[in-house]
Amino acid sequence: GDTPTLRLQQDGSSGFAPQTWDVAGSETNFFIRDVTNGSSLPFRIRPGAPTSSIFIDVPGDVGIGTSSPDAPLHVLRSNGEASILVEETNGTADRRELFKITNNGPTEFKITNTNAGASGNWDFTVEDDGTFRIGRAGPGVNEVIVASGGDVTIAGEITTSGSCSIGCDRVFTPEYEL
Repeated sequence: GDTPTLRLQQDGSSGFAPQTWDVAGSETNFFIRDVTNGSSLPFRIRPGAPTSSIFIDVPGDVGIGTSSPDAPLHVLRSNGEASILVEETNGTADRRELFKITNNGPTEFKITNTNAGASGNWDFTVEDDGTFRIGRAGPGVNEVIVASGGDVTIAGEITTSGSCSIGCDRVFTPEYEL
């Protein structure tokens, strides 16, 4: 059958380039079509999509699965499948920057376990000088520090399940001069 369509046209008379968009719906999707540029479909919604699949709040925060986003982008699921996937499918294998965080100051990754019986929250921090700190949430509690100069500080023990390279335990032999 016919797809009901609303056509939006800009004729170029106001100094803008001519452009035509269709807003339409059918049994397979609601969509916005860019008629001027090859009838591509940059925006589609399938029937049965859940409430608040995409929600834009007053300050411009975007909620995916929530109508109350607490961040500029907030993804919420309650089915055990909340995740973010960044996938590059270019056929040529190459190093690509797929995830970038830029801040005017130190940058933090916060990993929070909300399970009350868990061992606590952890922070991963990159400081101004490039030092990495990994530790329990709270000021000055760092289990691992990798300083920008290469020094590593570990509050706990180092346990290996493999072997060291040749000679790594020479300091423990009676012949080793301290």
